[in-house]
Amino acid sequence: YEIINDLPNYNQSGYYKVGVDIDPGNYVVESIGGSGYYAILTGPVSNSNIVDNDNFQGRAAIRVKNGQYVQVSGATITKQ
Repeated sequence: YEIINDLPNYNQSGYYKVGVDIDPGNYVVESIGGSGYYAILTGPVSNSNIVDNDNFQGRAAIRVKNGQYVQVSGATITKQ
């Protein structure tokens, strides 16, 4: 997404593979103008189980491990 759209350091809605798109560790997800959603998944979109997810307003802290996937919607994700 970053390369196709010439947007370095993109951190908004999308799917991220931990260890490829983002580093393992602690993150803060922050909703944009209302409620946001995140899901930590064991695999790619159609072949995974949910490890953790939440609809939230404001900020939420998450911890992700190498090989997991993170879905972010209506929010930003920032490494802590």
